[in-house]
Amino acid sequence: MLNWRPFFRPAGIAQRAIQGQRRSIHATIPRALEIQPRPGGVLAKLRFRADGQPRSRWMGAFVGTLLFTNIVTMVSMFDLIEESESALGVLAGVVYMHKLDLEYSTVNLDDPVGTYMYFRRMYQAFSQLSDEEMDPLFKHFNKLAFSSEESDAEMQERLHEITRQVAEEIHATLRDIDSDSILNLANHILLVMKDALESMLELLQDVEDADSDGKYSFQLIKARSRKDPGTSTKDYEVLG
Repeated sequence: MLNWRPFFRPAGIAQRAIQGQRRSIHATIPRALEIQPRPGGVLAKLRFRADGQPRSRWMGAFVGTLLFTNIVTMVSMFDLIEESESALGVLAGVVYMHKLDLEYSTVNLDDPVGTYMYFRRMYQAFSQLSDEEMDPLFKHFNKLAFSSEESDAEMQERLHEITRQVAEEIHATLRDIDSDSILNLANHILLVMKDALESMLELLQDVEDADSDGKYSFQLIKARSRKDPGTSTKDYEVLG
C-alpha cells in the first residue's frame, strides 16, 4: 500500500503560508466624511444642516427673508387688532349715543342742572376713562356751579352754554346717521366732545379757590385729551 502523505505535505505547507499572509481589514470612515453634530439653538439650525454642514448662502438669504416677512406680518396684525378694538369701542359709543339721543326731547335744555347731567352721560359714552377718574371732574363742576353755598352764577351760565351747545350739535349730527358714514359721525362727535372738555377745563383757570388736587386731576385729563384726532377716526383715544 502506497504512502500518500509525502504528496500532500507540500500542499499543506503552501496553504499555511497563504493563511499566514492574510491581514484583518477594518472599515474606517475618512475624517472628512465624519458627521459633525449640529450645535443646539435656533440660529444653529438656520446656519447648519442636520449633518452639521453649513447651509448655502442662497438658503440663508431665503430663510432670512422669510423670517423678516413673518415678523412684519405679525407686527401689522397686532396693529390691526389694536386699531380694530379701538374702532369697535368708538362705534359702540355711537350706538350708545344714538340710544341716549332718543331722550333728547325729554331733556329741558333751559335747565342748567338737567343739561349738565345730560352732557355727563354723553361724555361717558365716548370716554375711555373710568367713572372713578371722571367723577372728581364732574363733582367739582357741580360744586362750583350748582352748589347752593359755593355756586358761581357766571360759572353756571358759561357751563350751561357749553353743555347745551354740545347737546344740540350732537342731536343735529345724529339725525344724519342714515346719510353719512358712521365713522365720519363718530369723528365729528369726538371733536365736539373734545372741544367741550377743553372749554370746561379753561373755566377752572379762572377759579382761584380750586383745590390743588382737583387742578392736577383736570390737567391730567386735559393732557390725555390733546391728541389730534386727524381727519379720520384712527386716533380714537382723544377723550382719554
